[in-house]
Amino acid sequence: MRKILLSLSMLGALTACGDQESLSIVQPTSNDETTQPVANVRLDSLSNPQQTALQPGQPLQLDYTIHSTLLETQHVGVTFMAIAQDKVAQLDSEVEPQGYNLGTHYVPQLSDGEHTFTAELMLPNEDMPSGDYLIAAYVDSAQSIENEADLSDNRSRNVDQGDLTTYAQISIDSTYYHDFVMDTLVVGDGFAMFPDKGKREITSQGAPEHKRSDIIGHLMPANLVTWSAMPKSPPH
Repeated sequence: MRKILLSLSMLGALTACGDQESLSIVQPTSNDETTQPVANVRLDSLSNPQQTALQPGQPLQLDYTIHSTLLETQHVGVTFMAIAQDKVAQLDSEVEPQGYNLGTHYVPQLSDGEHTFTAELMLPNEDMPSGDYLIAAYVDSAQSIENEADLSDNRSRNVDQGDLTTYAQISIDSTYYHDFVMDTLVVGDGFAMFPDKGKREITSQGAPEHKRSDIIGHLMPANLVTWSAMPKSPPH
């Protein structure tokens, strides 16, 4: 009987030791793992211009807000396009949507956090059908930022959900147009032209638009037609 009890007590001791050893091997898992932030820039909002009823050839200003994380990139281009509301879906489905280039605004320096900028743009002086338009924006259209986390939030989005936060709304009246025409330009002595500061887009569809330069010297225009708004002539 004593042998049986001794054997049972030894077996219990071994079992306890085995349990302790198994417990010491098991490592507890932690659910407190954190996601490391990665570099990204996001278009947060686009405000309507102060004047929303516009004509082809008119300048406009609008404010936009972007949010940047872990970026110190310089001269980031933000491209703007006006597109008719009934064609806005082309921004997602078409390589070349049927919109109108309004120009590019350059952010001199990106830094962490939320920042608001004012873009000075211009509607093209061409035959734009009258109607309601949306202005869309694309941050870093030249893709100068490397290894960005998410490119889908660089641009205007979610219009299919009725969310116009990243769009500006305008209406175009093509009854009148601006007929600023320069017939002759005589270049004076001491004239030079240098690129305006700011990084240029590395690609372009056709001729570049709204590329500014610094002018050193003077111009002597002749036979200059002044800026005015005139009704369109009926087609001949």
